Amino acid sequence: SLLAIEGIASVEPWLQGYATLSRRGRSEEMRVIGMPVPSKLQKLQVTNGRGFRDPDAAEIIFNTSFLRGAKPPSLGEVVRLSFDGRSEPLTVVGLVSDASIATVFVPLDTAARLFDQRALYSGAYVAFETPSMRSREPASAATLARAKQLEAAMLTRESVGAVQLKLDVAQAMIVYLQGFNAVVVPFVFLAGLLGFLFLIGVLSLVIAERDVEYATLRSMG
Repeated sequence: SLLAIEGIASVEPWLQGYATLSRRGRSEEMRVIGMPVPSKLQKLQVTNGRGFRDPDAAEIIFNTSFLRGAKPPSLGEVVRLSFDGRSEPLTVVGLVSDASIATVFVPLDTAARLFDQRALYSGAYVAFETPSMRSREPASAATLARAKQLEAAMLTRESVGAVQLKLDVAQAMIVYLQGFNAVVVPFVFLAGLLGFLFLIGVLSLVIAERDVEYATLRSMG
């Protein structure tokens, strides 16, 4: 339904849920993200192995960050995801390393089969058809205004609960960094001032301890 909105170029839905991962005799709760295959808007940066072959392939990609001391899985290893009585044996085909904690990735249709969600999605990546996309020039004020209009249009759809633009994420990051600088810079200045005062104190102490030697040298000419 989002593609019916004029100005939206493409939509890639994704599905997220939590399931029990079993491997090497251990079980743990993992966040499972079902990715469209192929994915053009949000690609996984695979550090080892390959991406998914088919939208419903029995394959899984591991995030190797935050393994809490556990050994990373091997390519070709078979693991099992279980949810609400359903179970999927999956072959490890790739590894990624990012900031997401306890996360694995599977093809979108595989996630839909596991969670029994054939027509519902957790979210979607949406690309806007804007002049800057066609010309690859920096976004203008008109382009940003158009993006905001499309955001408002998507929010009118009953199936859309929230919209987050990459522009909003970038602006939020800038605000965060500015607030961080406002806290850190005074401490840096204070540390520099304390270092300077410490240096002056040390030099003054050294000179004071050598007053007798200096007076002797002056009296000797």
